[in-house]
Amino acid sequence: RDMTAIDLIKKIVQAETASELPIVIYETDAPSGSARDKLRKLAEVAVLKSARTLEAVLEETTLFLHQTVNELPTDKREQLLAAIHGPTPDFAGKKVLIVDDDIRNIFALTGALEQHGITVLNAENGKDGLETLKNNPDIDVVLMDIMMPELDGYDTIRIIRGLQEFKNLPIIAVTAKAMKGDREKC
Repeated sequence: RDMTAIDLIKKIVQAETASELPIVIYETDAPSGSARDKLRKLAEVAVLKSARTLEAVLEETTLFLHQTVNELPTDKREQLLAAIHGPTPDFAGKKVLIVDDDIRNIFALTGALEQHGITVLNAENGKDGLETLKNNPDIDVVLMDIMMPELDGYDTIRIIRGLQEFKNLPIIAVTAKAMKGDREKC
């Protein structure tokens, strides 16, 4: 059956795991003063009514959530921020090998991956990549640049696939030159 916003918020507040969640209600018509008072008494609620676009809804929601986070006790705020910005549990402890001759790419990818608790190894060419892989057989995935001097990504992937212990290792091709047929070639 359909329920009112007030009934829904009562259920959320009663649920032990969700009782402190900030709640955002988007309505095309503004609730009456008494309805808004009831909503605010039940929980920390923002009622959005004037937002006409998705961007406006997101902007108002972000502002409300930011205010709500700042009002939390310090320990809860730190716990929430750590959960949001900390390592991603599914990725924490994974090991990635980046093989790329452009140090800027290695730097950018390493920064992004380490934020999720991923250990990153790198090599600046295919030959060094093979050596790193052989010395670290616990690598979970390889990010492979295709266009490299000495031993390019295509040949490096071919060699890796020829090694029994790495036959099924996930390899993601990284290239700026996405030409027709590159996917099949990898």
